Amino acid sequence: MTASVCGVFAEVVFPGRGDGKKLCSVAIPHEEQRIKARNVIFSEDISDYDVISEKLLENECCRYAFLRGAFIASGMLCDPEKECRMEFSSKKESVCSSLAQFLASLGYKCALTSRRGKSVVVLKDGESIENLLAMIGATKASMEIMGYRIQRDIRNMANRQKNCDTANVRKTVAASRIQIEAIEKIDRCIGLGALPPELAEIARIRRDNIGLSLSDLGECLSSPISRSGVNHRLRKLVEIADELKEEDTIIE
Repeated sequence: MTASVCGVFAEVVFPGRGDGKKLCSVAIPHEEQRIKARNVIFSEDISDYDVISEKLLENECCRYAFLRGAFIASGMLCDPEKECRMEFSSKKESVCSSLAQFLASLGYKCALTSRRGKSVVVLKDGESIENLLAMIGATKASMEIMGYRIQRDIRNMANRQKNCDTANVRKTVAASRIQIEAIEKIDRCIGLGALPPELAEIARIRRDNIGLSLSDLGECLSSPISRSGVNHRLRKLVEIADELKEEDTIIE
């Protein structure tokens, strides 16, 4: 593809390897054609050919053919089970800087960094990696990453829900303990019978049903009330208990 875009002749061979796996080798045998291809890929006014030519931005097929070659030559994809990360590396910072700008111009989120003497273009956004892999023809890898991202999102959602439920249970238990202590104090000091009927009823039901939610407590009353109504009555019991002193007269 790249050879036809550059207008040069390329030889494609499959030399194979000792372990039986196949390799694909693409070579441009003639120097003048190598120079011609290099001039198409890189800016002709840069002596070191470190900047990607804007000619590659003219056609979509050329853009992704170039990125496909760049990934095969210098790309790396992390195991998506461990980390969602795609990289391109080069010994020359100018090459990676140009590639990062090129990717950004196509709408991909990337960053430029360095590691062990090399410049590295890093993509960590899962959606960008999925789209880029799909566009350069690695659709299977793109679908695998999408699957791992969905699994991770589901796990994270489940963990958040679990943490939220746990926090709510702790709050309920803490509030229930305060209410029970208030009810016990009232009973010791003045007796629950001294309370207005609606407060005495909720006090007895709460004391006998420590783990019930406010909504469930409301359903247990002789005349069911809403969650906010139960909460109001329990707060009133806590206020009454706060005003009492242990030496107050105890009703037998």
